[in-house]
Amino acid sequence: MQERLVARKIDIKTLYTGQYIIQEGFNPNYIEIDGERISRVRVLATVIDKFLSEDGNYGTITLDDSTDTIRAKAFQDLRVIEPIEKGDVVEVVGKIREYNEERYLQPEIIVKVTDPNFEVLRKLELKKMKAFVAPPSQKSEEAPKAEPEPKKTEESSSTKVSSEPEKEIAISPKEIVEEAVKAEPSEDPAELQEDLPKEEPSAKSEKIEKKAKPKATAEQKKLV
Repeated sequence: MQERLVARKIDIKTLYTGQYIIQEGFNPNYIEIDGERISRVRVLATVIDKFLSEDGNYGTITLDDSTDTIRAKAFQDLRVIEPIEKGDVVEVVGKIREYNEERYLQPEIIVKVTDPNFEVLRKLELKKMKAFVAPPSQKSEEAPKAEPEPKKTEESSSTKVSSEPEKEIAISPKEIVEEAVKAEPSEDPAELQEDLPKEEPSAKSEKIEKKAKPKATAEQKKLV
């Protein structure tokens, strides 16, 4: 007797990610997710639609768990979905099936959930399971490396143009001569002094010279 497979808790979006594999004989069909073969699942969702055929041989309910939607289909025996109504929160245990490129659930058990905390708990369980089975490459993505800052060259740091206007420096002719003497010591400073403009004698200095002249002549007379 073949052992019954464990139903794995899963969200609807993940049901569509794995590839559906069909096996021969009594081996169950499955989807492969993260290297794991999954044939039976447990889905907690809200019923957003319900359909029952008139002959009572076919019925479906549409499930929505906020990640995606999927239909659960029952054939001939509709007792599993008859008591379920639109708007009910249910947990469906069933097998994964695929037909005409539509993936659906073949329900075995459908239970109504009345405690809202159960939904919160299931979301936390699924989040923990995804973090556990995620490959290392998805768990920690390398942060982009920051580009190195360009090095400041000596030329760029030394040649800074000042925005302030240059101030004019007043230089007297005497300072020009002194600088010239320092630069060329072979030249005679006296020659450079001759090139300077001569200062005109003031009126006061002329009077002093006139007064000094008579005194000099009187002294000369005494000596004579």
